[in-house]
Amino acid sequence: MAVTNWVGGDGTGTQQTDWTRAANWDNGVPGSGDDAVIGNVTYDPTIPDGTDPTLGSIQVATGGQLTAGNNVITLDDVDGSGLAFYLSGTGAFVKGTSTITFTGSSNQYIAINTSNANRTFYNVTVNKSGSGDVYIYQSRDGSSNEPLVISNNLTVSARGFSTANDSSSPSTYFDLTVEGDCTVSGGTLEGNAASGATVRLKSLTVSSGTYSATGGETIITGETGAGRAVDIVGTFTHNSGTLSIQTPADTLLRWPSSSSAHHLRINDASCIARPTGDNKPLIGGNLTISAGEFNTLEGGQNHALTVTGATSVTGTLTCNDSTVTLGSGLTSAYGLTVNTNGTFAGGSGSHTIGSIKVSNSAAAVCTLSTSTTVINSENDSDNRNINLAGTDSVFTSNGVCTMTFAGATRANRLGGTLTFGGTLKINNASLAFTAAGPIQAATLTITAGTFDTGSDQALTVTGEVNVAGTLTCNSSVCSFGSLDSTGLTNLADDSGSTLITSENSDGLSIVAGTFGTCVPAKIKHNNGTVTFNNHSDPATHAAIVCGNSNATDGLYNVIIDGANTIVDTYDPGGAGQECKIHNNFTVTNGSFQVNGASNPFDVGGDVLVSAGKMFGDGAAPTGAMSFGSLTIASGAEFKATSATTTINLDFRYEDGANFTHNSGTVTFAGATDADLEMEGGHSGRK
Repeated sequence: MAVTNWVGGDGTGTQQTDWTRAANWDNGVPGSGDDAVIGNVTYDPTIPDGTDPTLGSIQVATGGQLTAGNNVITLDDVDGSGLAFYLSGTGAFVKGTSTITFTGSSNQYIAINTSNANRTFYNVTVNKSGSGDVYIYQSRDGSSNEPLVISNNLTVSARGFSTANDSSSPSTYFDLTVEGDCTVSGGTLEGNAASGATVRLKSLTVSSGTYSATGGETIITGETGAGRAVDIVGTFTHNSGTLSIQTPADTLLRWPSSSSAHHLRINDASCIARPTGDNKPLIGGNLTISAGEFNTLEGGQNHALTVTGATSVTGTLTCNDSTVTLGSGLTSAYGLTVNTNGTFAGGSGSHTIGSIKVSNSAAAVCTLSTSTTVINSENDSDNRNINLAGTDSVFTSNGVCTMTFAGATRANRLGGTLTFGGTLKINNASLAFTAAGPIQAATLTITAGTFDTGSDQALTVTGEVNVAGTLTCNSSVCSFGSLDSTGLTNLADDSGSTLITSENSDGLSIVAGTFGTCVPAKIKHNNGTVTFNNHSDPATHAAIVCGNSNATDGLYNVIIDGANTIVDTYDPGGAGQECKIHNNFTVTNGSFQVNGASNPFDVGGDVLVSAGKMFGDGAAPTGAMSFGSLTIASGAEFKATSATTTINLDFRYEDGANFTHNSGTVTFAGATDADLEMEGGHSGRK
């Protein structure tokens, strides 16, 4: 094949710049396999529109310029240096609306090293035969590397287009910018795994063939006419790179379920990126929403989303009714981080998240799913599975939040209370959860593992607390709607407190063991005090099922305090199963009674009825009673059993107290002298 140099016209006639004029070349008009060389001459060549020439290669040297017009220029070979297209020095390529098509059977190289501004392509098509591909040997402005720019479309139909500078031992990888659509209908667009290059495309469509991504970043800046920023039906190999969507539109993403992105970034404030087709996005690395939104709902379909690495949200992640997994088992970072100006909208699907952090900002909003969210890991560096960085963080959990991490972990809101509007569940036998700050929940369920209030952090549960694992309250201020302990509950000690504000669905406020089988050892009282202040309907009775308390088990001190509080005991039957309070029992407001008239009730310490009623409502008691001492203050009411009330120390009721003897017997059984004080006109039978 020949080398033919452009010489241009001699200044006469009308064809001084005509590519097709043989006299303008020193070796005739270049054809298939020929090398066209354009140097510094008076009249630069212009290819007439519609000529659509085929030649071997093009070289435009210093001072030269090629005006391509509206043509398909086919390059089917290379020059002696292996180059198919070469701009050097100040050489210029005025692209027009042309298409450069590479068809050679061997490797073809593009070399652009010119300071002339005219150094970009319009369209490029790779439709090669044989075993060769197209490589970017150079892309320079004459002094430094820069992206190879295709100002319209890149189409790869057969074989490959690579950002590497060599086929076998590349030393340089060049950035690639395609300002129009990039379509792979066969062959491979090779971004190179070893490359840190940036591949910037308006859109990416792989109908057949492969996009082997750059190990750097693939940036999508627009979408196809069909509204798709990424549409891959063929093969997508992520090469541990980042796919960045910067499309300023509500746009669609599709890649095969058999493939995954590595890192996915959404980074345009006007972008709403949605998966489409059979896409159940698997992201093998991180999901970063720097701006804009990722939304799992498209065309009425909720697409599942799985992110193996960390998810960081500064824009919006909208989960709808999708199944979502974010950083499951991840310990090197938080599975989900919601930054300032970020919104996590959990929706109503089932979620699994490694761990959660929310920045201290009213503009950092994290709303967990109204269904179930499983938190199965922690961030090792913070030893936390939930970390709200301050009181301004917006965190809503109205579903079931289940912690399943197999290890020791903590959670807190810095400077405030970590609140779960729904259920907080502890559910792994190897999970040792410690509150690193005050915690509030609608319900607390400890199915397995331990919940510890740590350094006396307050624990407030407005509904039921169900303990099948272990709950340890230390010296904390605790408030529960009700407490059912079939595992082990260590109540707050005498430096803390326990408040019971309601009852469970069976009308029980506190249960050691079960309703039918009471096991006092299921609750360790730690010499603490339990106060009942139910504020419930007066017709509702909240029951104590604690059995026969002793020096360690059951209830130590009990206070009944609340105008609408009615508490009674439940005796499940069996020897030693009656209700006994180990130390003191006080009624300051409300009412206390036995569930059945014949149920016995024992208090090892002092009984004080300072206000309200003791046995004043319901059937008159007929079971045996035993108290350390008994004091009935003025205005309080006490109805004695018709059986025997045994008092080991003193018995006193004040003037104005309402004492009904119920024809029962009071027996003083103490080993020391006891005081009997009866003020006013009351009488009793001894």
